[in-house]
Amino acid sequence: MINEKSYSSFPGLYLTQIQNNWLWVQFDHVKETNPFSRKLTLAITQLNKKINHDDKIHGVVFYGGPNRSFSAGGDFNDVSQLKTADETDLYISEIINLYQSVLKINKPVISVLDQYVIGQGLQVALMSDWRIASETVKVSMPELKNGVACPLGATILKELFGQARMLDDVIGCDMMNAETAFKKGYFNSLVKPENLMPAVQAMIERFQKYPMTPFKETKKIYTKAMIEALENVRNAAANAHIQTMFAGSAQKHFERILNRDGRLEAGTKEL
Repeated sequence: MINEKSYSSFPGLYLTQIQNNWLWVQFDHVKETNPFSRKLTLAITQLNKKINHDDKIHGVVFYGGPNRSFSAGGDFNDVSQLKTADETDLYISEIINLYQSVLKINKPVISVLDQYVIGQGLQVALMSDWRIASETVKVSMPELKNGVACPLGATILKELFGQARMLDDVIGCDMMNAETAFKKGYFNSLVKPENLMPAVQAMIERFQKYPMTPFKETKKIYTKAMIEALENVRNAAANAHIQTMFAGSAQKHFERILNRDGRLEAGTKEL
């Protein structure tokens, strides 16, 4: 019998539970927009490594929770605390480690997308094997217009969609509705909000019928290029963010989302 307590007590700002041998990882930030805090990034990276050694888990679902965003991007409270080049370098490396850890999960991974799927949140979703989205979804990679470097987003979109699509979305910075994003290939399926959970369950049942050894061996091959692409830009991505930090180009954007307490608002939809 699977020990659910070993997962529900896992440190981090999210909830985990096992249903029918699938591990559901629900982001549980105090903000309903589910910003990716540094704590969440590190905890999920560690959890992903643990999943690979648990043969009782047949697959993983990443989910923002009922009536909540999958994730509206990075947590501004964390970003605002980066003061040095070394701190920024480590922060970016942690994000790359997170993305690679999702790619390296040796079983099926489904992302369940609702409401805002932006920036780092979108990039996490794109690391999964299958993405199911609600018609309420809004998608964007808005970093450049906000004065934030977007090397990882550019790398991921180029690897998935090619140079032209990457330029269209990374430079365009447009907020896409669900239909537009679906047509561009960001999701594998698009359903009405009330059909989101039935669609996820149907996909889980489909995956359950697959013999796992062929799936695992195939996944090793199709994730290899993305893992290597992210590794190849590790130093350059950190440098891009360091140069952006020193230039102060994102400061006006951060100031726009300061709350009354003077702290950066976590997970604002503007990211």
